[in-house]
Amino acid sequence: MIDQEALARDGWVTGPLLASAEVEVLRRGFDVLGLPAEHGFYASANQPDRAVAARVDEAVRRVAGPRLEAALPGLRPFLGSYLSKGAGNGPTISFHQDLTYTDERTDRATIVWIALDDVDAASGALHVVTGSHRWTTGCRPGGADELPTEAHQDAFAALAQPVPLPAGHAVFYDAGLVHGSKATDGPRPRTAVGVALAPAPAPLLHVHWLDRQPVAFQVDARYYAEQGLLNPPVGYPRTACWAPPTRAEDFVPHL
Repeated sequence: MIDQEALARDGWVTGPLLASAEVEVLRRGFDVLGLPAEHGFYASANQPDRAVAARVDEAVRRVAGPRLEAALPGLRPFLGSYLSKGAGNGPTISFHQDLTYTDERTDRATIVWIALDDVDAASGALHVVTGSHRWTTGCRPGGADELPTEAHQDAFAALAQPVPLPAGHAVFYDAGLVHGSKATDGPRPRTAVGVALAPAPAPLLHVHWLDRQPVAFQVDARYYAEQGLLNPPVGYPRTACWAPPTRAEDFVPHL
């Protein structure tokens, strides 16, 4: 079980999660995708081929689910994905917050980033801004032309710290935590797995920009697998948006 008090205070913690055999199962699953070695950044959850995204989601949750249940009792996984940077071509991932998945006035989503390779500051480790999950209270919609974090990349970089991990270990972080990663130039892809979890009784939400307005939908895990969080939900009811969107100026007092 992870330190929930530290997670709430700092926005992130680390710990061992998968056994070596489980890491190998997930590595083989990634290899089956048949990506070219120099593939840039790849997130299976965001691929147009939703059958592939759904298959990866199911496999990731099946392998990692029992370990996550022990580490985060009371939370349920609803989205699993490969997160890979290609060999010799691993781009920088800008500092950002993840999307809104729950009504954060009462429930917080936790993201688990699991290393399938040893990572350090130069080879694809996450860089995190401690405490930044408490800097904003707005929702974080999908479909934005530019994220509110884009205006502060240099300031975030100055505050961030790398989180090196051996394969099988994970970063557990709040969905509102500011994080990113540096460019890599290694001889092989850097592979990782991301899993999003929410408190078991909490409704899942997705907020999306539609006609320049943030619109909230009440969704389920099938939405993330079958439609994908890059797309506004189809066939799901709209619900009240619990807060206005986060703005770039919301970060200024903390930088």
